[in-house]
Amino acid sequence: MTQRAARSPVLRHTARAGLLGYALIHLLVAWVALQLAWGPGRARTAGRSADPAGALDVLAGSPFGDGLLWVLAAALAGLCAWQAVEVLRHHRRVPGPGPERRQALVQVVKTVGTAVVHGFLAVCAARAALGLRAGREEERETVRGVLSWPGGQLLVVAVALVVVGIGAHHVRKGWRSDSLGEIDLSSVSPALRTVTARLGHAGFVLKGVAPVLVGSVVGCSAATFSVYLLARARHPVG
Repeated sequence: MTQRAARSPVLRHTARAGLLGYALIHLLVAWVALQLAWGPGRARTAGRSADPAGALDVLAGSPFGDGLLWVLAAALAGLCAWQAVEVLRHHRRVPGPGPERRQALVQVVKTVGTAVVHGFLAVCAARAALGLRAGREEERETVRGVLSWPGGQLLVVAVALVVVGIGAHHVRKGWRSDSLGEIDLSSVSPALRTVTARLGHAGFVLKGVAPVLVGSVVGCSAATFSVYLLARARHPVG
């Protein structure tokens, strides 16, 4: 069954559309970041952030925004499903102890993690199309609520460390040129190959820097949350 699903033209075409949608999100994140940093776009990007949520805001505010968001949600969901099928197809049996087993497990973790990211973005796109995306203040309240759980502080710190680790992986990947092995540049000219390589290096490094910064800030905030509560208890406002 997984073999038939993996060969399904519909699923494969949807997965390709999902990859294009994922690339579009990254381009829009870069566009929002540029507008926030320079130029007359600052007023139009008030309240937006240079992350996937800000990219979805840009799509939502464009002509046919709801339709584009639904197409993006469907494409990303298809990409998520295709990656799940690939895991089931190639890793039904875990090799015996040794380097092959470690390599297979690492590949499974990477593919599952990527599928989860694409599935999460698909849900975010659908929620944005329905007008259900939470505002920044609601997100902060949610984080505060998690921090108030038993063990919530450790949970948020652990998630922040995972985010920092993912960012560091992307920085390392761009710095060491590991990303070039994922692109077939054999049919392009040497000049275009050089430009693509340099843009790929910069893109992966910058893609990694953002999660490192966000994870570090969230982790530090969670780690000092109890100190913040103690200070408020000693010096209540009002």
